[in-house]
Amino acid sequence: MKTLYKNFNLLDGTNNMTLKPNMELLVENDTITKIAESIEIDEAVTIPGGHMEGTVAYGAKDDADFVRFIEENISYGVDWIKIMITGGVLDAKVKGGPGEMRMTPEQVKLCCDTAHAHGVKVCAHVESPAGVVAAIDNGVDSVEHGSELHDEEIKILKERDGALICTLSPAVILARLSDKYTKASEIVIYNSEVLMQQMITGTKTALENDIKVGLGTDTGCPFVTHYDMWRELEYAHRMLEIPREEALYLGTLSNATILGIENETGSVEVGKKADFIVSRENPMEDFRALSQLELVVFEGKEIPNPKPEKFPECEKALDELLNVI
Repeated sequence: MKTLYKNFNLLDGTNNMTLKPNMELLVENDTITKIAESIEIDEAVTIPGGHMEGTVAYGAKDDADFVRFIEENISYGVDWIKIMITGGVLDAKVKGGPGEMRMTPEQVKLCCDTAHAHGVKVCAHVESPAGVVAAIDNGVDSVEHGSELHDEEIKILKERDGALICTLSPAVILARLSDKYTKASEIVIYNSEVLMQQMITGTKTALENDIKVGLGTDTGCPFVTHYDMWRELEYAHRMLEIPREEALYLGTLSNATILGIENETGSVEVGKKADFIVSRENPMEDFRALSQLELVVFEGKEIPNPKPEKFPECEKALDELLNVI
């Protein structure tokens, strides 16, 4: 019998083993067979009516509520706090309005100061130039999505050893994939193009100034699946105009470095966890090679010929997209 326990503390008979709240424990026939640790971020925080409030974000009612929510999350053992500073493409009401400010700079600073006082970093949903300024000037460690970067913010982010996480997938899809698939409105298509161009500009600026850059997919957005990270690598290669090797680095070791786990994973090196994949074709020639894997190795466990469930219509549409970007 196998039982998976999550988010708990455990002491063994000699009281010398304690699991953090973000650890998982697999017990098989009364024997501990695996302990796995993950990076934990709980529900984000914003204001009432802010981005994704009521689904993946909590709307804090006042300053005291922001502090209470953040400290409560930290007590659960989270590794990062996420805040939603701006709106997004899907909740924008007018053309040219993606990333409308939701949180005030003072609220951003309060959140960052509260988290940093407990040694916890802050990442922020940001989709406009004003949002980037509010985030970086007030303590955010990692800007998610992003926009244009200016000299003062470049200086601050470098001094903070902060990061920018580029997520091209949702913007490219909503801006460039035919609306026969996405059913996106004219406003959404227009604003997605605006955001995509700003994100490209900001990420290129970050790379030129040796700011840490990571890649993510923003999975959960329309047509962004859990199994298509290779497409984000391809978008980065084409639209950021960087070599495939650099795109792969941004999606692996750079991501691990931003999370502070580069000594455990992110590259194949002696002393690190055995986390890697094997493909039949060479991904440095075409990232499509990563869509059909021969082997996945996670923490030393081999998963041969993995076959994740895919959505054929989604794949067909996204393959068409690759032909027009």
